[in-house]
Amino acid sequence: MATAWWAILVVSLSTAIGAIGQYYFKKGSKLLAFDLKKLLSNTYIIKGLAVYALGALIWISVLPYGELSTLYPFIAINYIWVAWVSKHFFKENMNLLKWLGIASIVLGVMLTGLSA
Repeated sequence: MATAWWAILVVSLSTAIGAIGQYYFKKGSKLLAFDLKKLLSNTYIIKGLAVYALGALIWISVLPYGELSTLYPFIAINYIWVAWVSKHFFKENMNLLKWLGIASIVLGVMLTGLSA
């Protein structure tokens, strides 16, 4: 089975959605309490779960249109999005080793895409 090019694009979109979920989880973690009532009222955690669920539904809906061995490595793009979110919204430091890791992810995803 060949992987449809649009399936790769949709998987990439689902990774961006996953990064938005991580943003909400990080925001919600500052308010995290191991109290069920507080946990259920933590809007950031709830939003993060909802966004993650949306990303998972998109991911699942694309699986019939491509090879798992081709599509799954594209999930690694999520690391790139999360690094961007971390730097821009949380002012986290991105050092040389982190950038080299991101570059290796990009290279790996490109090689996987070329094999499709």
